[in-house]
Amino acid sequence: SPTPAHLTGRVENVALLGHERHVIVRSSEVRLGVRDPSDVPSCGVGSEVHLGVDPDRVHLFAPATTWRTN
Repeated sequence: SPTPAHLTGRVENVALLGHERHVIVRSSEVRLGVRDPSDVPSCGVGSEVHLGVDPDRVHLFAPATTWRTN
């Protein structure tokens, strides 16, 4: 099992979708979309967050086309 990568970022947006939240986080020059279950406490816009990332569960997209690259 791969070791998760760790990132620190700042929350830019939170979209409430009922069963989950989509949280947009900026880490350096990268924007990340994070799926967060709605049954756990959430962070607010502007909050600093620390993320553990499992490389096997990451989806990457090309900025110009928005097509998935992996």
